[in-house]
Amino acid sequence: MAHQNCLDSIPKHIIQKIFQSIFSAGGEDYQEAENYLDLQTHISKPFVKWDLFHRNLIRNFSESKVLFSSNKRGMWEVLLLYERESRMLLSFMSDARFKEIQRNEPEARPKYIQALTLLNEKLDAKRRQKALFDAEESDGDTEELRTLLNSLCNGFTEPVDDQINHHVLVVFSSNYGQVTSLKAYVLDSDFGIVYEQDWLDKAKPILSIEVGKISRDETEYIKPKLTAKATKRMRPKELVSLRTSDTSVPKHG
Repeated sequence: MAHQNCLDSIPKHIIQKIFQSIFSAGGEDYQEAENYLDLQTHISKPFVKWDLFHRNLIRNFSESKVLFSSNKRGMWEVLLLYERESRMLLSFMSDARFKEIQRNEPEARPKYIQALTLLNEKLDAKRRQKALFDAEESDGDTEELRTLLNSLCNGFTEPVDDQINHHVLVVFSSNYGQVTSLKAYVLDSDFGIVYEQDWLDKAKPILSIEVGKISRDETEYIKPKLTAKATKRMRPKELVSLRTSDTSVPKHG
């Protein structure tokens, strides 16, 4: 008898908010930041998008039952979400990075990911949680990972270590402001896929920037027109100086 996919317990509105956080970060949010900073090169673009994505997650879930914890790991910062209804702990990774880690030898994989997969070692959640946070019997490596896991979970505003069912790794990719893939994985300690789900089928974009037709002369450069919502957002922040005659983004220089 097949086991039910535990990812089914994550509410659809949670998936939608995650999708929208990625979609906005790579689209209108980055456009706003780019206009404000008047960037001429884009060397840091991927990192800026991650910061925007993390910010969006925190904002979108700030008034919900989802908890978040930010943890610095070397030069990277890991954001974890704990979703109370499904009792899942979520972390996020790019599709390219996930494929790279899958190819790596186990010892070369990030320690924090190894620690998080301890949550999936057994799929009997109640028994697993009791054993997971009990440090009486473990070898040196497992003990180190258990300590790290507790450290990661200590960043939440309330205790969650005895409530978590499993860890879910959310893997995504985006190009040209579009989310091109969004999948959720429950991995075992060997990075094998126990459960997976394609979340791109469960979410859809909610646009606040639309591309419109703009007349141009010989010197004007076409840029996307902003909807009333996007214009309203940008005015208080003083990110750009919008024209009074229309809502197109002005040229630089």
